[in-house]
Amino acid sequence: MPVKQFVVPDLGTISIYKRKGTKQLSIRFSGNQLKVTQPAWMPYQTGLSFAVTQKKWILAHLPTQQAIEIKDGNRYGKEHILRIIPSTETRTRITKNEILIYCPNNNTSITEEYIPIAKKAIYRALKKEAADLLDKRLAMHANNHHFKYKNVSFKSMKSRWGSCNSNREITLNIYLLMLPWELIDYVIFHELSHTLHLNHSAAFWEQVSGHIPNYKLLRKELKQNQAAVMALR
Repeated sequence: MPVKQFVVPDLGTISIYKRKGTKQLSIRFSGNQLKVTQPAWMPYQTGLSFAVTQKKWILAHLPTQQAIEIKDGNRYGKEHILRIIPSTETRTRITKNEILIYCPNNNTSITEEYIPIAKKAIYRALKKEAADLLDKRLAMHANNHHFKYKNVSFKSMKSRWGSCNSNREITLNIYLLMLPWELIDYVIFHELSHTLHLNHSAAFWEQVSGHIPNYKLLRKELKQNQAAVMALR
């Protein structure tokens, strides 16, 4: 079935499918993918225009991400795997590549009473990774693209992925490490651009766009992932 994809501001990627025997336009979500199906004879632009007219419906039906489960074998951050170890003593330990949760539990999922303990351990692992991975990533992009910042700190932030003040001091949310590198890079360039423009003016977004051309799509993906990731706090 022939298909063509378009990236539309505020709507993200739209896949237009041509199907023989189809007599009318239809639109639906398949997982996180937005699909438009149309008759084979119809130009792709017709399907795209139809999708744009359905913007209100699309935004109202965007798939929501489920909260990330705290479970044995799951990866948290880029380098750590969580392991649940049956024990009479409740404690946690962070190694180079593992988050070890010792608790009276024979299942792969942690029971409700131990979730706060596990979340604190995940926080410690992400804080450790951020000091290494995010620090290096920020420095690399700043050096490669001639940005200057004073310093960077890493912490748990409730509703923001990052910030930059008038002193060019950048703060990055450690829970960024739960996201793909593409989204992390968008946040990094967003904050680096604030070292030149402290507001969200047209000049600021032009600066961001020069490094991340599809920033509007990535910004939407960040919003879609925010509730699920922040539930780990």
